[in-house]
Amino acid sequence: MPLLLTIFIWVMFSVSLVWSVFVFLWFLSSIDKDTGAKPLVGIVTASLTSVGGIGAVAYLVMKYRERLDKEVELEHSRIAEADRKLKEAVGQLGSESPQVRLAGVYGLADVADNYLGRYKQRVVDILCGYLRTDRSELVVDGKFKDAAVESAIIKVIGERLRKNRVLVEDIEVVQTVGDEQLWCDCSFDFTGATFHETVSWERTLWDKAVVFTDTTFKSDVVFEMASFAGDARFDRVIFTGGAWFNWASFTAYAWFSGASFAGDFEFYGVRFAGVAVFDGVRFAGEARFVGARFAGNAWFEETTFFDGLNIENTVFEYAPETKKILLPNPNLLNVLNSEEWTMIEDKDYWTIDDHNKHWTLERQKERIENVYKDLEEALKDHPREKEKLKVIRETIGNNFPKVQVDFDSLDTEA
Repeated sequence: MPLLLTIFIWVMFSVSLVWSVFVFLWFLSSIDKDTGAKPLVGIVTASLTSVGGIGAVAYLVMKYRERLDKEVELEHSRIAEADRKLKEAVGQLGSESPQVRLAGVYGLADVADNYLGRYKQRVVDILCGYLRTDRSELVVDGKFKDAAVESAIIKVIGERLRKNRVLVEDIEVVQTVGDEQLWCDCSFDFTGATFHETVSWERTLWDKAVVFTDTTFKSDVVFEMASFAGDARFDRVIFTGGAWFNWASFTAYAWFSGASFAGDFEFYGVRFAGVAVFDGVRFAGEARFVGARFAGNAWFEETTFFDGLNIENTVFEYAPETKKILLPNPNLLNVLNSEEWTMIEDKDYWTIDDHNKHWTLERQKERIENVYKDLEEALKDHPREKEKLKVIRETIGNNFPKVQVDFDSLDTEA
């Protein structure tokens, strides 16, 4: 409501109220017994006092409205400024110049840090969207021309996901931004993204769902001591380099179904509080789950271990679903004879069956070839890793027929 209209309304209201008070006091006043005169002076005094009081209230109301209007105007101005800066940063991120794109990344981070609220999630969505775009044309002669920009995005995200807290063995996470500037409460969607640079997101905290479905990591990725409070989806992810999840914790669902690990893979001391799904995962290197604990259901159906499975001190609180696991070289399963192998309820769920009734040798060969093709495609830009895969393939080829591992009936005494 306009300020002048507000003043007019209050003036009219004040006049009406004063007149009403005057009339009321006039008729209620008593007649002086000696003179017979009405106490008019008293009535006028009371009326004027009422006018003064009403005027003061009206003044306070108008000042409050004035201040409120200024606050609304400032908020609108602040939102307009934030939107303008956000638009400028997005425009920079779409530039052909890597220096301008780099400025856009930090411009977006600045918007989120200073304007907070909904702008944090908007900036996260924009940065995730950028990583999901096809940037294959920026790979020239084997060199990635967007390395500085991608590394900056990884750094910006990592800094805002490290919340001060104490982890295993009294390791403290160092927080470098204010509490309100943290992005831990944001949702992240990296579906189909390709990371060319090393991803160092150790000790990060993800309070909401994070999605890496169909993502490709062409270099190393580090999630050591990371905490996933929401669902974590790594299904069909291709890990070309090393993947380290040591001492990470998954509170909700952890999906790794269909993922491929072409390099080193470590899950030392990982804690799965919810369901952990590793169905159809292919490990080219040794899969190390040393000291891991599966508190919920664990699924390893049709999982392939090409270079060994290390599960010393691993604890499953429920029987894992492990049908049709393929381990080409039986000598790589010697850890199952370890005295430190732990299962809950004193039950053995593991068996090696040299004469598997469900999988023929031809079917195993076909599956191995399909897995190799996928891994070779993932390693096409990494000659040294591809050579290691070739050696593994030759070693396995020289030792066929292979052993089919069926974790539902393993006799560890054999």
